[in-house]
Amino acid sequence: MPINEDDRRLFLKNTLGLDHGYRLGGKLHQPSYYSWLEQLFHSLMQDDTTRRLFQQLADWDRYTYRHSFDVFLLGSLLAHQLAWSNIREVACGLLLHDIGKTAIPRSVLTKQETPTLAEWKLLQTHARHGYDILTTQGYSDTIASMVYSHHERSDGSGYPYGMSASSLKDPIRLLAVVDVYSALSLDRPYLSAVPPHQAVSMIRDEVGPLDPQYVRAFCELLGIFPAGATVQLTNDASAIILDMEEALPTLPLVRDNQTNETFYLPIDQTIQIHQWIDPF
Repeated sequence: MPINEDDRRLFLKNTLGLDHGYRLGGKLHQPSYYSWLEQLFHSLMQDDTTRRLFQQLADWDRYTYRHSFDVFLLGSLLAHQLAWSNIREVACGLLLHDIGKTAIPRSVLTKQETPTLAEWKLLQTHARHGYDILTTQGYSDTIASMVYSHHERSDGSGYPYGMSASSLKDPIRLLAVVDVYSALSLDRPYLSAVPPHQAVSMIRDEVGPLDPQYVRAFCELLGIFPAGATVQLTNDASAIILDMEEALPTLPLVRDNQTNETFYLPIDQTIQIHQWIDPF
């Protein structure tokens, strides 16, 4: 599908700055990933309703707009890695997951201080508002449920209903992980971003509420793992992540479990991390 110039420019503007510090594992710097994401975004923008709703986010709150696009990128890449067949539908749910925030006062969304309890309760209504907006517009059950339930958690601690793990379908579980990572690693009006390696450590600590299958797959997508993780290297050795430089989180300091040799993964990538092998 040929991409028009307007969509190319919109996609480029939205991606600027999002992969600093390897937030997306460097994927936006790889032409094959960039082109695939650009084409996927263009396909979503072919739907007039989706384009209009996404523009409403931009007009209402720039942080929510930027976060929503970021979640679209992260979640689409993860769905692609997992070879899901319904990526376009899932991508739409990712892009519009916070559309309900257009029903929340700007004064609450842009507040520079931590929200009050009353404001938190008001913010939590965005899931229901989003569901109502999308069902009224005829979006699929998969997309609407992603919007309604992306703050639910596998241990029942989420909202709006405290649903159990058995009620949460895979797109919702995936969205929950990338939504938390994006929120942690982008500046919010009331909270500064943390670097990617710290964000993945915080997500690892949330295993239980967050589905470990998607936490593991997401870290493998980024190539960023928390300190203390046991990984298998591409030379078949197992190693423990000891530390990493903030500027180079994909090239951590590791210790070979068999030889006890300690080394940084090489810049030429002759040795890489193949997978995270810790049990959860």
